[in-house]
Amino acid sequence: QIAEVTDLLAGEHPNSEHVADATTGVAHNAGGTVASATVHVLEVVA
Repeated sequence: QIAEVTDLLAGEHPNSEHVADATTGVAHNAGGTVASATVHVLEVVA
């Protein structure tokens, strides 16, 4: 998921054109029986 979000924000993903000029991406993972969850927020910094 992190690789997908990185590619989307870099404009290198096939679906990048659907959100033009995106600067923030979120990846969420709920593991197992949702006993643990991880959220990554990625931001483009120039």
